[in-house]
Amino acid sequence: MASSEREKKETIGMIVQGVVIDVYRWGVFVDIKKESIGNIDPIYIENDTYVAGEKVTVFVEAYRDNEGQYFLRPLGKVPYRERLEL
Repeated sequence: MASSEREKKETIGMIVQGVVIDVYRWGVFVDIKKESIGNIDPIYIENDTYVAGEKVTVFVEAYRDNEGQYFLRPLGKVPYRERLEL
């Protein structure tokens, strides 16, 4: 396994700190100091406000190969899969 593939797999499930790069209605892009950026999906944004340059702490849910980015969840938010079960 290539080192970048290993890093992606090892990063999944971690809590990391990052810096908000950009905020769009389709997600918040976060620099988590990895080869690829992270994205907080709009399902987790709700009424939260994010600002470029802001530090955030997130849980790394997955890596999306087709998009080349990590799927992030802010701490304290219920995972989407669990929301569907409620």
